[in-house]
Amino acid sequence: MQGHTTFSEAAPRLCRHCEVLVVGALLQQLLLASAEVPARYDKAGRNGVMMRLILHELRDAATLLLFAALPKLTAGASITAVALELGYDSPSAFSTMFRRALGQPPPTFVASSPIP
Repeated sequence: MQGHTTFSEAAPRLCRHCEVLVVGALLQQLLLASAEVPARYDKAGRNGVMMRLILHELRDAATLLLFAALPKLTAGASITAVALELGYDSPSAFSTMFRRALGQPPPTFVASSPIP
């Protein structure tokens, strides 16, 4: 998994804190290509179109809420509290998605976590 950090008023997000975004193949390739774009690019040209597409993709990118759960769970928060805080319908729905994404249920993950 690769990480990218960005902040832009041109691509506002619903929350103002750090988010982990799902970066699909298109957005990944656009981000890699954007490294070659000069700081002063022609907004009406190819680079401008690419930057608008990147901003569009960033606005629509889904977040990985499960990563927001990790510090809360390792700090001792209950699965129920974390699930409801992150907007899941139930603790079981949260646990199912957690297991699918990380390969183990939340209690097992927390027990094996190196984070104190």
